[in-house]
Amino acid sequence: YTIDSASTKEIDDGLGVELIENLEEDNSETCRYWIHIADADRWAPRNSDLFEIARRRATSIYFPGKSIPMIPSSVSEHVMSLKTQTDVCALSLGVELRDDGSIVDESIVVTPSTIRVSYRLTYDEVDEMLEDGVAYNEEWELGHLYTAAQRRRKFRMDNGSAEDFVPTQIPQYIISTFPDRNAVDDVGIQVDVQVSHNGGRNQSTIVADAARGGVESTSLSDGLPVSSASTLVTEMMILAGEAIGKWALREMENVRSEE
Repeated sequence: YTIDSASTKEIDDGLGVELIENLEEDNSETCRYWIHIADADRWAPRNSDLFEIARRRATSIYFPGKSIPMIPSSVSEHVMSLKTQTDVCALSLGVELRDDGSIVDESIVVTPSTIRVSYRLTYDEVDEMLEDGVAYNEEWELGHLYTAAQRRRKFRMDNGSAEDFVPTQIPQYIISTFPDRNAVDDVGIQVDVQVSHNGGRNQSTIVADAARGGVESTSLSDGLPVSSASTLVTEMMILAGEAIGKWALREMENVRSEE
């Protein structure tokens, strides 16, 4: 799966689940969670002209209705993007979790890969699938990913994540423009507010009525519903960062032992 905003053109990460049977033990099944990152190095290798362009730009810059990508869109939105039903190059990381959400260090796999994305989904679509149960039946992998994300978030909160000190929600704003004849300059502006976290609490039970004035709240963000899909993606990306760090330390130790 890839999960992004509907307007996203550069699809740079995907998620999946692999069931592993423990045949030698008790025939139980465990999950290996896969995070796939677009293999930019394949198309913009070191010392290439494309790499030099990306190095000079340093980052992508986003404006309402316009963006300046770090890597030219002719590459980043096409061969480098994780498109559906297409064989694409990626760097894939697989990892297993304990019941408390901690990483099983010896389970970490990092490998170049060729993947084929089955579904491109938006945050809204995944939220709906989680809410109506589709993510736990027909698309059970999404349910597994979200359950793992919740375990990971609790593990991070229990182990001192700074988010636990944030008492209110953390909103994200996406600003877009559209033609509007009723506007003074014929351009309308739309602000889409999504909430990925409610501070350390991540209370997804808060409803949007507060944002419309139906429920008392101290601020607009206090009344916005938390996006489960955004939580899922956020936790998987944080998981990838921690796992790749553990993998790098393991590889360095192996090199030292061989020396």
